[in-house]
Amino acid sequence: MNQCKMATASNVVVCDVLCFLRCKFGITAVKIMKSLLIEFYDVEVFSYAKNQLLDDISSMNLTIKMPHIPRRRDGDDRIFREFDDIYTLFSVLDEHKLLGGSS
Repeated sequence: MNQCKMATASNVVVCDVLCFLRCKFGITAVKIMKSLLIEFYDVEVFSYAKNQLLDDISSMNLTIKMPHIPRRRDGDDRIFREFDDIYTLFSVLDEHKLLGGSS
C-alpha cells in the first residue's frame, strides 16, 4: 500500500494520489483524472489519501466552512465516492485560494 505524506512545517508526507491531483487540478478534466486514478489505485489507497488530506486540512485551522466529508465510505461504489470526496476538498481549497501555486 502507498503511504501518503503531505508537506508540513516539520515533516514531508508524499501521497501519489494527492500529488497527481494537485498537479492536474484545473488542467485536466475531472472525468479523465477519475478514470486514470481509479484504474491505477485501489480503494484503500484512496481512503488513506482522503484521510491524510482531511488531517492536513484540520491542522491548517481554517476559518472557512468545509463540507462534511465522512472518513469512511462503504458499498460497491466506494472508490468513486472516495475520489469525489477528495476532489470536493480540492475544489473548496481552490475556491479559497488555499492550494498554493497556480491552478
